[in-house]
Amino acid sequence: MPLKPTIGVTYRDDGRGKAHQSDLALVRQANPTATVVSVRRPTDVKHLDALFVPGGPHDHPDAVASHNDPVNTHARGRGAPRRPGGADRTAEVNARHTMESTSINSALDRNMPVLAVCGGSWRLASCLGGQVRALSEQSAHLHAGSMQAVTQHRHDVTVGGDTKLAQILRSPKGSDPFAKPPTKGAAADIPMSVNSVHWESSHFAGQATPVQITAKGPDGSDGEWRAPTHPGADTVVEAYASTNHHYVHGIQWHPEYAMNHQLDGTPSGLTELDATQPEIVEGSQEKSGRIMSSLGDAALTSKAARIIQRNFRNRKTKQIIAQKAATRRGNR
Repeated sequence: MPLKPTIGVTYRDDGRGKAHQSDLALVRQANPTATVVSVRRPTDVKHLDALFVPGGPHDHPDAVASHNDPVNTHARGRGAPRRPGGADRTAEVNARHTMESTSINSALDRNMPVLAVCGGSWRLASCLGGQVRALSEQSAHLHAGSMQAVTQHRHDVTVGGDTKLAQILRSPKGSDPFAKPPTKGAAADIPMSVNSVHWESSHFAGQATPVQITAKGPDGSDGEWRAPTHPGADTVVEAYASTNHHYVHGIQWHPEYAMNHQLDGTPSGLTELDATQPEIVEGSQEKSGRIMSSLGDAALTSKAARIIQRNFRNRKTKQIIAQKAATRRGNR
């Protein structure tokens, strides 16, 4: 009987729970052979083989001001959201932050596969020792599309050729992308177009954080929208991976939405990359789908490894019991 891994999706009550139901459906679509369940408390993590942490419309509570725009502490986010009728939801938002952060740390302690997107990637970054910063007003304008049209605001990113994320994009669906060591050396960078609805970003520079920056996007704070590979371009961290874990990824865009839609909306800025290389846009839907399905592949590997470890421990325990029994018989 084939193994069936369990992927947990942290609960969020955006849209009175409708957003969470959408998260569950999208993770199931990308991983049809997995069991996908809700995570409503950190203790649920111990029953999982992998964890998916979604985004949401709220600021990270510990975000700091942009280095390019120190006045603009929160360029777009909703620090104290309200329900219709004026009810303050700050306590609920903070409770979600605490629950997800604790769940992430529990998963990290178990070396469990984690895929965190958009706002979820900010929480993961904090758990790994990083920092979350507000984008400058100009940069946020270029990165933060409408949450009601999450596939209509796009820009290009560059995935480093020798990174863990590139390893995923090069691996076929249904295979563990890290069955072999990540590619080293002169592997070509992978450009792709992504949907963009974020106003904050993760930062790791200057900190002893065990992460690899796997994708970068243009910053645009100077009003210019240069490709991430341009020599004079400031960049925004668009994806990263823990180097201390088998599979722990933070993705700033929304691959769960992008995997179902051709990103044919108006680009965030007029770039030479967009104008001359339409194949970047055309292949991005498939790439986002591969990112989502890789979580199930990693979950399957994780489950198989845990079964092997458990069987080994059981055999070892039986051997110890048998040895003790033999010793007792010998002493009679």
